[in-house]
Amino acid sequence: MRFDAGGADYLGDGGFDRSANLEIAVDRILWDLHDFTLVREISSGPTSSTFLARRSACSEIYVIKYLFKEGFNNAESVDRVRADVEVLQSVTDSHLARVYHSYANSHGLMIMAEFVSGVSLRQILQGGRRLSDAASASVAVQCLRGVVAAHRVGVAHRKLQADSIVVDWNGDAKLVGCALRGNALPEWGRATVPQPFDDTESAISVVLECLTGRPYQAQHPSDADYQLDGSLVSLLSGGMSRAACGRPLRASEMTSIIALWAYSEIGKGWEEQGRRELGRAAESVETSTAASLQT
Repeated sequence: MRFDAGGADYLGDGGFDRSANLEIAVDRILWDLHDFTLVREISSGPTSSTFLARRSACSEIYVIKYLFKEGFNNAESVDRVRADVEVLQSVTDSHLARVYHSYANSHGLMIMAEFVSGVSLRQILQGGRRLSDAASASVAVQCLRGVVAAHRVGVAHRKLQADSIVVDWNGDAKLVGCALRGNALPEWGRATVPQPFDDTESAISVVLECLTGRPYQAQHPSDADYQLDGSLVSLLSGGMSRAACGRPLRASEMTSIIALWAYSEIGKGWEEQGRRELGRAAESVETSTAASLQT
């Protein structure tokens, strides 16, 4: 691979033409990736593109995220993402997708990460599907364990949501997209650099979506619209509190709280039960998707 990773040249005048056809854009991105073959596009936007690519030498599939230079405020924000990638390279956790490398050139920043097989939690929740307490607690705990692994090395996910969690047929959930973000999103408002409690709060909102079948938008999880069990409402309220003194700042604390609640309310085998339900849901989504493609 040929990349110019030196200095701040990746913010130079060699701009990337976002008005070009996406296929042409991807071809230009892959100009530096001679040993990779494009498999398919995952997503694209005004400041980034994500796609799957196969490495010819070993036939392994990787996720390639390209952050265009127009999406960065300055060289410092680029350096922050590269620093996140550097520390995450050493992290191996069963609930956090691996991040392998970052490369810079005149168009922006390219990040190579692990491809996780399965379906997104968003796909499972499509159509307003609700998960049981056991399945919701299981996905929450698994997701938060991935967050804990990232926070342990000082990295925040920045945009944890149902799309960021992949579930396989065994009910194993893995957090993806860590360190693949550029700047902090403006709508967060509270800080320029995301804080650990942002990830904890986001994870709890995902749990609420699992339980209710719709994205969390209410001002407080105890709103009548949610109709949740009182003890679970109390548990979740701590994770969504706007007051710092009322919010668990560490994802590890929230993981323990949810696990203890599930053990008390559901029983000793709550996590195995939750994984089985998640696995069946993932299998159902994948099977129905495959069937629809054949019709």
